Amino acid sequence: MVFLEEGGAFRFGGIVPDFATLPAKTRDARLTLVDVPVGLPEGPKGRECDRAARRLLGPRRSSVFPVPVRRALAAETYEEACAVHREASGRGLSRQTWGIVARIREADGVLRGDRRLEARIRESHPELCFAALNVRRPMEHPKREEPGAAERRGVLERRAPGAGNFADRVLGKLRRGAAGEDDLLDAMVLARAAREAWGQGVPTLPETPPRDTAGLRMEMVCPMSAPR
Repeated sequence: MVFLEEGGAFRFGGIVPDFATLPAKTRDARLTLVDVPVGLPEGPKGRECDRAARRLLGPRRSSVFPVPVRRALAAETYEEACAVHREASGRGLSRQTWGIVARIREADGVLRGDRRLEARIRESHPELCFAALNVRRPMEHPKREEPGAAERRGVLERRAPGAGNFADRVLGKLRRGAAGEDDLLDAMVLARAAREAWGQGVPTLPETPPRDTAGLRMEMVCPMSAPR
């Protein structure tokens, strides 16, 4: 977890073990952006925020994973989730998406359990935020490749001088395997984007987000400088 101080400096908040600990750790933050799907679809149309993000991201569109329908959260196996998702949407569920279903289920339970949290803990996407902070231009290289890491460091450094040194210090202290450079840079850009989005009235994709059957917004928060 990364925080952005009032003066613009990054602060490392440690590895968050689960979503349930997030509200307490971020209680003093005006806005916390998370890279976890929140509002969930029910049928074949999916979510407009995902479609809008893919249109904006161009070469990085594949980083926006398909989101499972709400009923798939109750599945205990990939095969069960895939069958439920296919029945509701007409499409199968990828193994990649199944890999984050547990995280989605946990976030869903926390946010539904305390509806006050919805005002300050909201969904976004790192690649959308990098593009927004890069004068509306999506990243050219995948984030786990060396040119991609350098590209993303450059975007952060332009918006927050000293970002590269901060990343190096944190990575030098982390236990091997605890988190990768791409994870840290994602957390940093979400923190930077949260500050800019707050100053712009918290703009979202779509502009007026619909709510799912549980009452949660289906949205992605992104600064207004997001690509057109």
